Amino acid sequence: LRDHKGWDNLVIRWVDRNGSIHYFESNAQPIMDSDGIPTGFRATDRDITERFQKEEQIHILANDLRNTLEATSDAMLMVSYLDAGPTITMANRRFSEIFGIDPSTVIGKLDIEVRESAKHCFKDPAAFMEGVEQLYQERERGQTIELELVFPQSLFLERWTGPVRDEEGKIIGRIWTFADITKRRESERGRQILQNAVENTVEMVVITDTAGQIEYVNPAFESVTGYSRDEAVGQNTRLLKSGVQDSDFYREMWE
Repeated sequence: LRDHKGWDNLVIRWVDRNGSIHYFESNAQPIMDSDGIPTGFRATDRDITERFQKEEQIHILANDLRNTLEATSDAMLMVSYLDAGPTITMANRRFSEIFGIDPSTVIGKLDIEVRESAKHCFKDPAAFMEGVEQLYQERERGQTIELELVFPQSLFLERWTGPVRDEEGKIIGRIWTFADITKRRESERGRQILQNAVENTVEMVVITDTAGQIEYVNPAFESVTGYSRDEAVGQNTRLLKSGVQDSDFYREMWE
C-alpha cells in the first residue's frame, strides 16, 4: 500500500461478528489522478471460503493418507478434484519404485499432464487413457482391472480405484492403487501350462485327496476306463475296482 502498487490473488482471512472465518481472494489496482498521483485503489474481492476449506481438507486428508500408506507394498496415488481439474495431491514411495517417477515431480500437477507423460509405460496407452477419463466422468464408480506395464520394467499390475469422500460424504477425489501381481500371473501361467500338458498326454492321470477321493481325471482316464470326468470326480478310487473289469485290466492300467 505504501508503494501505491496493486496486488493480485491476495488471500485475505476475515472473521465476522459471529466468529465465522471467511476467505477472500483480492485483486486491486491503484487509481491515479490526472497528474499521475495515486488517490486510492480499485479492488475486487471474491469469496473463496468454500474452495479454501475444501482444499485445506484435501491437504489434511492427503497428509494422513501419506503417513499411513508409505509402508504399503502397493503403489498409491491420490487425485483431488480441485477447481483447476483433477490434481495429484499424494504419491507414495512405492509409486516411485514401480513407475520410476519421483513423487515430488508430480504432486500438485494436473492428472492429465502426468498421464500424458506416463502413458508410454503401459502396453496399451490408448486404453489406459480412455479408461481413466471414463472413471473421472463416473465419479461414484470403483474398478479393479489388470494392466501390463512395459516401461521402466515389465510388470503385471492390478489397479484398483475408488472415490474419496469428505466427512459429509461428498466426493472430493479418487484414490488409485497399483499392486504388483507379476509373480501371481507367472504362477497362473505355469499352472496353465501344466494343465494343458496333463490334458493332452496319452497317459492316464488321476489326482486324489489323502482319503482316496478323486479330485481330477484327464481325458486319457476317460478313454481308458470308460468313466466320464463327471462320473469319476468325487468318487473313491474303489470305483476302479467295481468288478466291471477283470484284475488284469486294472493291473495294466496302473502300470
